[in-house]
Amino acid sequence: MPTAILSLVFFLSGFTALVYQVVWQRLLTLHYGVGAVSITLVVTVFMGGLGLGALLGGRLAGRVRNPLLIYAGIEFMIGLFGLASFWLLDALGRHTAGSHLTLAFFFIGAFLVVPTTLMGMTLPILTKIYNALVADFGLAVSQLYFVNTMGAAAGSLIAAYGLITFGGLDTALQVAAGINLLMGLLILACRGGPAAKDRTAAPPPGPVIRWLPAVVFVTGFLAIGYEIIWLRVLGVLSKESPYAFSTILSMYLAGIAFGSLAMSRRMARGISAAHREKLLYGMQAGIAAYVLASFLAFYWTSDIPPFKWLKANSFAAGLHPPDHWPPVSGLLEFGRALFVTVDIVFWPLLFVFIPALMMGATFPLVSVLSLRHAERDADTVARIYAWTILGNVLGGLVTGFALLPYLGTERTVLLFSVCGLAFLAPLAVRWGNSHPGPKTAVCAIAVLLAAGFFPGQGQLYEAIHPNFGFGTAHFEEGREGVVFTYANGERIHNVINGTLHGGRPNDGFIFEAIEALSHTPRAKRVLVIGYGTGEISDTLLLSGEIGELVIVELNHTLMANLRKIDLFSTSLSDPRIQFVMDDGRRYLNRNPGRFDAILMDPIYHHAVYSNNIYSRQFFELARAHLEEHGVLMVWSDEHHVIGGTIASAFPHIRRYGGGDAGTHGFYLASKVEMKRDPVRAEALLGRFEPAKRKLIETASSYSGDRSAVLRFGQGYPINEDWKPRAEYYLGLRR
Repeated sequence: MPTAILSLVFFLSGFTALVYQVVWQRLLTLHYGVGAVSITLVVTVFMGGLGLGALLGGRLAGRVRNPLLIYAGIEFMIGLFGLASFWLLDALGRHTAGSHLTLAFFFIGAFLVVPTTLMGMTLPILTKIYNALVADFGLAVSQLYFVNTMGAAAGSLIAAYGLITFGGLDTALQVAAGINLLMGLLILACRGGPAAKDRTAAPPPGPVIRWLPAVVFVTGFLAIGYEIIWLRVLGVLSKESPYAFSTILSMYLAGIAFGSLAMSRRMARGISAAHREKLLYGMQAGIAAYVLASFLAFYWTSDIPPFKWLKANSFAAGLHPPDHWPPVSGLLEFGRALFVTVDIVFWPLLFVFIPALMMGATFPLVSVLSLRHAERDADTVARIYAWTILGNVLGGLVTGFALLPYLGTERTVLLFSVCGLAFLAPLAVRWGNSHPGPKTAVCAIAVLLAAGFFPGQGQLYEAIHPNFGFGTAHFEEGREGVVFTYANGERIHNVINGTLHGGRPNDGFIFEAIEALSHTPRAKRVLVIGYGTGEISDTLLLSGEIGELVIVELNHTLMANLRKIDLFSTSLSDPRIQFVMDDGRRYLNRNPGRFDAILMDPIYHHAVYSNNIYSRQFFELARAHLEEHGVLMVWSDEHHVIGGTIASAFPHIRRYGGGDAGTHGFYLASKVEMKRDPVRAEALLGRFEPAKRKLIETASSYSGDRSAVLRFGQGYPINEDWKPRAEYYLGLRR
């Protein structure tokens, strides 16, 4: 079989694997939540399956007579599973949605273990096939790793910007499954080809081989740790949209791919065993040095006008990329519009791409260093890949759940950089001539100087956030990201991962709560999804009728920050409050009770995973948890799609504000016709001073009934669990 066809097949294999990961991860969060723990469970199981599959594939490749047929069979099975996953996920969700996280781990594993194990088997098996053709183990590993990772990078972009945006998650899954089935047919059709060549001899074992699994584990641990840090910092700049995430991930994967390609060319020119070891250690130190220098440069240049301008414009833009080209009247405005359009590529290029090149060069290098016997090529790749995956899994868990919440981004970067620079020690000892001491001392002094100038906890994010001009800044970093809450008495300005989420005083929040209660005939038990800064909840508690107010909030980091402020400690002490830390959809799946009213003002429509609570299926779930007379209140910053989506689940709906697509407003929806109770509204408005009352009454206004909602959304789709139209907003323009 020609090597070009094998390369194409493995490129497509990487493409489909990334598409599956994106789609399955999203759909599993529908049933088990989007909290940090839930998402980590999905990623851990996915990566663990890849590692297990690699070990099985390595053993199988050396024991079968025709590995090409085995590889074709694997592609067929992955494709068939991809098609079957439609009804498998649906059945899984119907019976297990909202399960305790311990059970969720089991159910996620039961779903993912088969396809991820099959995916993990592909690299060692194809290495066996490819190496038999080219008779150069280093070339085989580096080129296969290059094409597979480039396929994953392409999959990240095409899935987000094309397949999901214009087709939906179901379309992306069908395309991926179809590609797998076609690959299986292509392999069978082209299984004949040139005869295998004699394999090159394995490099002589050296001291590094003895400790290589530990070295691979550490590099995998650090690689995923750096990735999590980059996603967190760049997410504050470019906000947490699915496009920003997929672009950053694609740049990371592309860097790894080109690093592997560069290493293949370097090895083609010949590298001695000793020089391979030097390259391995040197690249790990180079990664650490670049990461340390890039964050230092970013922090210390943040007040210099050109860099300040770049940072400020990225932070100020709400959509990355924007959904339309704004009107410009001058060169400066044109430059700003252009930069905001491309900044989700600019920042990853600056921070991520170069260290990712060195990470990508590491895998083929350590594979060659660990090969002892030519006939064990597949098993060698499998073991290296499995150790890398193990490092990735533990690195992700430790970084996300321990280091970032307890040490913060800045100290974690320093810790990782010191660990990476520690690879200079064997270079100094083994290749530092007879006097490694002075060089080691110089390196140690350089690290200490860098640490001395490195920003302290929270200072890196302070350099990104603008000065909002009032109050004391309270900062918290945790599993969910970073939160800045600016407080001056009862004035609150709240920013979560670079995006404004609530503030006080806000007359619009009060208006929403009063209007929802005034349309609810009875309000004994009320649910609020998304605490924000609490003004909706506080307004509801002004009603003596409410006996129980259930508040469901996803973000532990937000609540830890708010509780530093006396205003919130007092507000949350009301005995009628039942505060639940959970995902709103997961909470409804877990609890069968009904409510007289459900109010939600949680998230922007373009935020990643927002569709989980803006889809037709979610609104149907909310409807099932409402009493017959109950009212649902939904805030929205998008009205072409979300209004129609609510109307698809409720026969009666009212819209307030939101005359244009980008204007904030809200909806009231019910199973029965709604009537406003002016007595209840007056009782609540009477709790405020006259001047404040006037501001509340003019904060928003009724703007249409069901017919107006449907008319405004005419020609636009609705959100479905499988089709997140509003979240993937680039496909919305008619």
